[in-house]
Amino acid sequence: HLFCNVAVQLETAAFFEREWGSSRWLIIYISSSFGSTIAACITNPDSISVVSSGSVLGLFGAKLAEVVCRSCEKSENKQQRISKQVRMEQLSGVFCSVAIVGLFSFIPFIDWSAHAGGLGTGMLVGVIIFSSSVRPLALRFSTFFLGIGGIMCSVYFSTMYMLYQLQPDEELADVCGYYQTYFWSDYTCSCGS
Repeated sequence: HLFCNVAVQLETAAFFEREWGSSRWLIIYISSSFGSTIAACITNPDSISVVSSGSVLGLFGAKLAEVVCRSCEKSENKQQRISKQVRMEQLSGVFCSVAIVGLFSFIPFIDWSAHAGGLGTGMLVGVIIFSSSVRPLALRFSTFFLGIGGIMCSVYFSTMYMLYQLQPDEELADVCGYYQTYFWSDYTCSCGS
């Protein structure tokens, strides 16, 4: 799983960074990381998770949002038609990648909720970032505020749920004990505690 994450980071994520620019890419990547972490905490509060693949899926979600937002562009000249065709090919690649990662979600110790949280967050942030491509102007603002509203509702409801509904297991405070219980019986803690 780690090897697949690194391979996707080096290949696809680097491509998206070149296409979108570093600042857009970083905003999508970090917000998807937060979204995947929150989703993992809500759905599985009694475990410790590393959710790096949620950030990768957030990039795919943002690409999906970009293609949807840019589908409103006109295809009047040859360059615009080629651009639209390239985006459609990228869309099929995104669907294929999401399907493959979705299948990985059913492997033990892989956090499916982090994948879903990263994908959803990436899509919403992508709608906000790429809504500037939407035509006409009224639809552009509607799309932008739909993304803002989706993010705000997600943050509000997930925060309220985590604050008032979740009660994580007390044993999680002992990280070394957690790893000894679930992974290695001869695990030696080097936390300094």
